[in-house]
Amino acid sequence: MNFIAKVSAYGFILLFILLHLLKPEIDPTWQPFSYYMIGEYGWLMQCAFLLLSLSFFTLALGVIKVLQTWRAKMGAVLFVLAGIGNVLCAFFYPDPLHAEPTLHGQWHAIGFSLLGAALLGTLFICLQFYRQSDVSLFRGRILFATVLFWAIEISMIFGMLLYFDGPESAMGGLGRLVILMSAIWVIITSNALANKSVV
Repeated sequence: MNFIAKVSAYGFILLFILLHLLKPEIDPTWQPFSYYMIGEYGWLMQCAFLLLSLSFFTLALGVIKVLQTWRAKMGAVLFVLAGIGNVLCAFFYPDPLHAEPTLHGQWHAIGFSLLGAALLGTLFICLQFYRQSDVSLFRGRILFATVLFWAIEISMIFGMLLYFDGPESAMGGLGRLVILMSAIWVIITSNALANKSVV
């Protein structure tokens, strides 16, 4: 499970970077990364969302299998919810800014909001790692990744409160950092789970 989680997360990162090269007309500083679903190469963004969801699902299974505590299970459930959010994002297209809301766009927004569950899940899983005596090698890495993940998310929220859309919006650049950080967090935590499972 840990191997699948890591490979899926790496696959997401590679596709995400590739889309920035294939669709330079989308301004990454403020336009949401979901816009890569619109038009040519949109299927690549769909695949990226599905890979990230697979990484979340398999990480959740790995957490339950290795850590086996209520905190770990709570974190795993939250990552499953985030994984479902990614699936919704993959199959429902976003509405362009200032366009009339559509059913597709509303479901995409619901899926996107579920991604926040992963952020909350990191707290439960990070805390559980700090209660384990045989994973000290990864404690600092997981703590650093969790703090950085939260710092970027909070920065994006405050930025969006000031400017929701337009060139000043934090939705583009910081939004990309948030989604990339979620994949990096999965990779770091999967390595820690693999380390613990062989102790």
